[in-house]
Amino acid sequence: MELFDQFIQERVYLKGVSPNAVISYQCAFKAFGGATETKATMMQRIAELRERGISPLSVNCYGRTL
Repeated sequence: MELFDQFIQERVYLKGVSPNAVISYQCAFKAFGGATETKATMMQRIAELRERGISPLSVNCYGRTL
């Protein structure tokens, strides 16, 4: 089982998060997949997301979720 799947299961079973929260986690992990190693890679991904037209509010929500 991947760490992401394990995280989702723990959130659902132990914390009782809503289906909407699970969707939020999935979006954040998809947006930042492979770009969480360093602050520099995260900043680069933020720039890429903004260039693709993702709103600052969405990018901020992704960051808080991570």
